[in-house]
Amino acid sequence: MNKRLAVVIGRFQVPELHDGHRHLIDTALSENDAILILIGTTKALPSARNPLPFSVRERMIRETYPEAVILETRDQPSNRGWSEDIDQVVTSLFPNHSAVLYGSRDSFIPFYEGSFPTKFVPAIPAPSGTDIRAHLSESDTENHRFRAGLIHAQSLRPALSYQAIDIAPIRYSDKHVLLGRKRSDGDRYRFIGGFVDAADESLESAALRELREEAGEIRCESTRYLGSFRIPDERYRFEDDKVMTAFFAAEFVSGKEAAGDDLDEVRWIPVETILSVILPGHLPLSKSLVSFLEETTD
Repeated sequence: MNKRLAVVIGRFQVPELHDGHRHLIDTALSENDAILILIGTTKALPSARNPLPFSVRERMIRETYPEAVILETRDQPSNRGWSEDIDQVVTSLFPNHSAVLYGSRDSFIPFYEGSFPTKFVPAIPAPSGTDIRAHLSESDTENHRFRAGLIHAQSLRPALSYQAIDIAPIRYSDKHVLLGRKRSDGDRYRFIGGFVDAADESLESAALRELREEAGEIRCESTRYLGSFRIPDERYRFEDDKVMTAFFAAEFVSGKEAAGDDLDEVRWIPVETILSVILPGHLPLSKSLVSFLEETTD
């Protein structure tokens, strides 16, 4: 006679198992001979929804359930592919068991398309993982364990390359380019730009958004990508993280320039003088712009 296997699948993105987690796992254990706990993981970097790596969650669960087999299950592009992965793990590790997959509130059950039966365990009154994470974000931060946790979290992530954009509005009628300047730039100018927002639909739209925010209601068209460049951003000069910008040229159509956001001045600069007034960090962008204009206006 086959032995019975309970399979519990969850993300368990909490600092400790809550009553709902324990109720689900205890119920599954009481009805079966063995238990497999699959922890959902993602290839994405840590986020507010998925802050803890697999190794941390695996140790947390094993403290209470040392008899469980605990593995990770990676997110897949489709429910079908993810379900097939689940089935393959279960059949390969427990070939002589009849398996049932257990879930509760907000569980995987609606997304599972595999071959094993599922069982819904009614939830008991308990906060969800989402509620717990939201509460923690508002909790007391004035203690050494909290600070140690933040330090450790940063040590786990890889170095990042932040995506920025810069744009050069060109007034072809008199061959001028709109540049910006901060007080800290001295008498040097920079291309108008900034970081890409998560809400931006494209790099081109991000560039035009930054142009509006930093230089006023300037209308441009014929946006042209000139290349990508590593920018020596002073905020990251001692960090492993770095900045990459995508550089665009655009034809000025209409509007009146007005410095905004973190710029103190915007000014139309003759193309032939750009190389002599630009910030050193934006010099490669300037050279690509000059080459572009030479090719398109010959």
